Amino acid sequence: MEYINTIILLIAFLILYFLIKNMLPSYFGEKGKNLATKQDITDITEKVESVKQIFTAQNEKLKFNLQFLTSSQLGLYQEERNAIIDYNQKLAIWINVLTNSDFAGIDTKSSLEIEEYKKLISNSYSDLLESEAKFKLFVDNSELTNQADNLKILILDKLCDIANSCLIELKYNNINLERSGNDTEKLHDERMTFHDNYNKSIVENITLIAPVIREFRKNCKDYLYRLIKTTEQSH
Repeated sequence: MEYINTIILLIAFLILYFLIKNMLPSYFGEKGKNLATKQDITDITEKVESVKQIFTAQNEKLKFNLQFLTSSQLGLYQEERNAIIDYNQKLAIWINVLTNSDFAGIDTKSSLEIEEYKKLISNSYSDLLESEAKFKLFVDNSELTNQADNLKILILDKLCDIANSCLIELKYNNINLERSGNDTEKLHDERMTFHDNYNKSIVENITLIAPVIREFRKNCKDYLYRLIKTTEQSH
């Protein structure tokens, strides 16, 4: 009986041995694989999240840079637009001062008012030059800036001397009137001649300049429309 029990016990140990030898390593191997797989997934997930964070940060930085560049570009477009409008306004004022038929209604018998009008001519030209500096700084169109230069030179050549010369003649006529005795009719006729010659010269020369002015304004207008379209496309 004890012999049989010993054999049964031995068989039980053998079975247990084979179970431990064959099944447990397989179990722990699978368990290890599962643990390794979970660890790999964790590592991969962490790497993916890290890459996503880097990508998101780079994307936000890129978006910020693009927004900054767009905003800067729109700001330049606005400055360019303002420079064109301001230059045309200053140009119109300067031309009007030079070609006003009665010198804006001043009393041409007053030497003081004549001097004030001469200052007005000088100041309007100074304002134009100041506007021109901004015009050339912001307007990115050499054809337009060259056209502005040529127009300014043409006006200086054809109109500036006419107004200033007439004002100087009127001033000296005033001095002669103050000094004269009874011979004032001749001086008054002389004044009328100054005015007539001034107006004829203005009409003659503005007729030559007017087409150039119209062309310049048209080109400015067309360029402004292109700027507006470019600005709308940038939004």
